[in-house]
Amino acid sequence: MFWRSWHIFALLTGLSMDYYTPLEHRKHSFKEFMNEMVVKQFMDQFRDFGLELPWYWDDHFLKELDWYHHALHLGVWTWRQTAWWNPDAGVSPEERAWLEEKYPGWNDTFGKQWDVITENIRDGKPELTLPETFPMVCNMCQIPLVTPAGFLFGKLDSPEPLIVDRDGRRLLFCSEPCKWVYEQNPERFAGQLTIIDRFLSGVIQPPTVDGALAYMGLSPEEQGQDATNYAWAFVNQPARQIAG
Repeated sequence: MFWRSWHIFALLTGLSMDYYTPLEHRKHSFKEFMNEMVVKQFMDQFRDFGLELPWYWDDHFLKELDWYHHALHLGVWTWRQTAWWNPDAGVSPEERAWLEEKYPGWNDTFGKQWDVITENIRDGKPELTLPETFPMVCNMCQIPLVTPAGFLFGKLDSPEPLIVDRDGRRLLFCSEPCKWVYEQNPERFAGQLTIIDRFLSGVIQPPTVDGALAYMGLSPEEQGQDATNYAWAFVNQPARQIAG
């Protein structure tokens, strides 16, 4: 339960604290908050009750504090058409400096991906920042699969896909803990279909991003847009407005 709650919490709170909150109002980074308000309290409680920490604590949970919500944020912003709000990129030069301070190495990993996005926006090509298809979704937590940006730039080994073949289906998982949760009671999740399962099986027609958006009931007026109309890309640049 802790693991599944952690992934939802990172999606909801990590983005809000490190990207959506105006820079002048940020008191702590998401990682600092987690270490102070969650990690320490849980470790103290486990110790007081004579329990051992979960097997995934060090090698999965603590490591994800450095990168998981950054990857989710990049994904949410890229697939912003599926959001019911307007995601704030939160990567102006000043915000990037703050992110690098709080997460050393951010500029050389996630920052490089935002460099490409920023260049496309400045070149008047926002359509190149939109996806051509949908990401794979974890068959456990239902959150899109994301990985540390470092492996794209030779800083980390490329992760192996986490796959379970069962009853003629191939299931994908975002993490070892999600795969482990599934394997404890696979019958509980039998027949569970993600939006991507429906996409690939032909339930969603046409099998395109527009078809999936229509399946979700999202009209163009309801689809998320960049919260500032890409103003962050033009800080210290000639003022321009890009039609979303």
